[in-house]
Amino acid sequence: MSLSDAYFQFRAGAFDVAEKLTKKEIRINKKNIDAFLLLAQIYAARENMGDCVQALASAYRLQPQRMDVAYNLGVALSMLERHSEAIEIYQVIIQKEPLNQAAQMNLAVSLIASGKPGPAALALETLRAINPSSLDIFHNYLSALVESGQYERVLDLVQHASETEQSHQQTQIFKGRALNGLRRYDEAVAVFEKVFQTSPQLPALLNDMSVSFIRMGEIARAYDFLVKARSYDPQFMQAHHNLGNTLFQMGRFEDSLHSYDRAIQLSPTSADPAFNKAITLLLLEKWDEGFALFEMRKQLVLDPLGVNVTGIKDLKTLSSAKGKHVLVDWEQGLGDTIQFSRLAKALLGQCASVTLRVQASLVNLIQTLDPAVAVIAGEIDKTKFDYHVQMMSLPHLLGLNGPTIPAYPNYLSADPVRVAAWHARLGDQGFKIGISWQGNKQAKVDLGRSFSLEHFRAIAQIAGVRLISLQKNDGSEEVSRLGVQLGIETLGDDFDAGDQAFLDTAAVMESLDLVITSDTAIAHLAGALGRPCWVALQHVPDWRWLVERHDTPWYPSLRLFRQAVRGDWSGLFVEIRAALDKRLHQV
Repeated sequence: MSLSDAYFQFRAGAFDVAEKLTKKEIRINKKNIDAFLLLAQIYAARENMGDCVQALASAYRLQPQRMDVAYNLGVALSMLERHSEAIEIYQVIIQKEPLNQAAQMNLAVSLIASGKPGPAALALETLRAINPSSLDIFHNYLSALVESGQYERVLDLVQHASETEQSHQQTQIFKGRALNGLRRYDEAVAVFEKVFQTSPQLPALLNDMSVSFIRMGEIARAYDFLVKARSYDPQFMQAHHNLGNTLFQMGRFEDSLHSYDRAIQLSPTSADPAFNKAITLLLLEKWDEGFALFEMRKQLVLDPLGVNVTGIKDLKTLSSAKGKHVLVDWEQGLGDTIQFSRLAKALLGQCASVTLRVQASLVNLIQTLDPAVAVIAGEIDKTKFDYHVQMMSLPHLLGLNGPTIPAYPNYLSADPVRVAAWHARLGDQGFKIGISWQGNKQAKVDLGRSFSLEHFRAIAQIAGVRLISLQKNDGSEEVSRLGVQLGIETLGDDFDAGDQAFLDTAAVMESLDLVITSDTAIAHLAGALGRPCWVALQHVPDWRWLVERHDTPWYPSLRLFRQAVRGDWSGLFVEIRAALDKRLHQV
């Protein structure tokens, strides 16, 4: 029997016999590259890609100059989602064969899949210049641009593409995705619906349409499209992932976890479903598993969070910190920094010294945290630090759960000089309520969390109540429209006008009887100062506010008010008005 017999058995579909004959040949001649290549084909035919990779790797080691073998190895690695290894192989091929367009294309696809869409876009731009008529290159280029957030570039390319390219349904799908990225959801739906007329059973299209509807708040429509997408392709990971997102928004948290688990099962290396599962677990107070999985935020494709770019070694265990100097780095928004900065105090007992690096605008405020915690902004001398940790990785590192969250009733403080000055300006008359209603409109988390100043109308009518605007930037325009009607007091152009955020806001809060706010940094500041604050939350809030509870382990001075029905701020403010009436009768 020879290798030709093994080939014959393979072509006849007798894979077991072919495998035995091939392995026998390999035992006789361990350098028979053709035997390893046949073995790889046998495993591929059985969809056993793990063993296929091993066989191709053995063949490649025997003849590393054979780029056809290297290419097949790269493809097999990509199929297993071992993209970093595939990238290395494709780079070797391109170095030796610069005009190998198939390797260049696959390199770009693997770069996108491994969270590096920017480099992929650059590679595909070069490839498109070489072969401008290739639809495959064009579509992969659009994909890389979408994944890297270059939405305007996508629209420009589509607008100037050939008629054939423009009319292709895949081109239109990428156009719709770019419009979604630009938050032009109505336009995205219009684009998707045109494709839907000819391809109503295309799972990727149904998934994209669901994304538009989720972000427009039309959750029921999104759910219907995703159920269809899943039925047409049960193996389509994105449908399961977005179904998890939709179920989450519907408040069906256990069902959302099942959908995330299925997405993770289908694509174990995808960070997005794992991260969203973490958010759901934390919302449900499943702290240990949630904070552990929350580390997946660093691997998100489009917008990774908390990535260590300092070159300083990551602190992975508390025991390693003993006697060391640790740099704690901020991440995400101002409210996140205010909330999690307290954990630098908790870390102090574990190491020799802690330096907390925050946004430049928060330095003066956060410096009131603890004299033993150095607070800085900007560039660092990395040689001065032994370890680095991201601020929002501290809960996992410290093993925090609800009962062990260090609340610290007032871990930040206002400048006494400013407190005195603002108290003199505000006076003692009336029941003074500081109000805030709008977060950063450009932030993804703002979807559904903010409300109109109009909702304070009933409160403004209560005798003796003074409403004092703490709103800055987005939302301030409502004061000019409604402020006089509602008797809203503003604090002047000099209010928090410097380059340091919240110094005046913190001082004003010390003279207020209450703060009522949407889910913004104002709530975190009030909690950090230990000031009484009522937070108006959307039906499914950010994870840190948990579910059903009216208190929070993060801030003892906060009271939470929740929408009973998605989008119903009016009903929530009826509840706030009733609670305020009760509170005023106790004064």
